[in-house]
Parts: sequence; structure tokens; C-alpha cells
Amino acid sequence: MIIQMIRFSVFVLAGTLLTACQTGGLKPGSIKSNYSPAGWVEISRGGNTLHACPIEKCKTPQAVLVGPIAVGGDVETAIRKDILSTGLLREVDRSISRATDGQLVVTSRRKVVTKTYSGFEATLKITADNGKAIYVATRSIVQNDRGMQISSIATSEATARANLNSYLARTTITRVQ
Repeated sequence: MIIQMIRFSVFVLAGTLLTACQTGGLKPGSIKSNYSPAGWVEISRGGNTLHACPIEKCKTPQAVLVGPIAVGGDVETAIRKDILSTGLLREVDRSISRATDGQLVVTSRRKVVTKTYSGFEATLKITADNGKAIYVATRSIVQNDRGMQISSIATSEATARANLNSYLARTTITRVQ
């Protein structure tokens, strides 16, 4: 159930940026990261990378997922001009929360605009039927009509946010022409 909810939440976040003509991922060389904490396992396939911490090391489940998101049209300009706004996405968030009977709740969302990209950062709480919660801290990185998603998953909101911030601190994002 938790895995299905994670997939659903990532799908919903990516779906907010979809249109008819889609391009996935940033241009090669746009994102460079040296993130891989000691003892973590890194698996890469098809443009997706999973950084996972074994339970023996971290004591709780923790992972950081990085992968392309499909975007269409100049989504970056739409974000910068507030056409695709935080307020609009908060309304989508409320609808998702109602549709999932509160099992998926976006606890925070903010717009991120830098000279090299635009996007959104959000924190989600996903509650399983047994009452246990997992947290997803995520940032979308959009350059023109291309995008990437970085999602950190943990059993505490503070850990999910810390792992996302750690990934971003060890990552350089440039605009490749």
C-alpha cells in the first residue's frame, strides 16, 4: 500500500507539469551531483537514480530518488509568470487530500526560482491504512520544456527534508544551451 501511494504521489506531482507534447529530463550535463553518503547504495537505470540507505546503517527506511519528469511547452516561463502558481497547486493538493481521504496530504509547498531553473518544492505525508506515515520531500527542476524530480523519502519529515537538502547542497544545476 505504501509503495502504491508513493508511486501515486510522484505521478501526481509530475502530472501537474504535463501537457500534450512532452519532453522528459534535463539536457545532458545540466545536473551534476556527488551525492552518495557513505554506506548508501546507488542504483541507476534508464535516467533514474535511487540512493538508498540500508536499514543496518540508518535504522529507518530512507531513500532519495532522482529522475526525469515529462513536461510540455515552456513550463519554466509558466512558473516564472505565476501561470502555474503555488496557489493553483495548493488547490490540486487539497483535491488530492480529499480524494485519498486524507491519506496523502501536502504539508508544505513553495515556488523555487533561480537563474538556472524554476520549479516547486513540497513535503507530503502519506499515511497507510495501519496509521503509519512516510514523508516525501520533493523538488521539481524545470528548464524551459524539460524537467527532473528529486524526491527524498523517510519515516520522519525532518529526515526527508534533511536528505533532500543534502542532495541539493551536493548538486550543481547549470543551463546547457
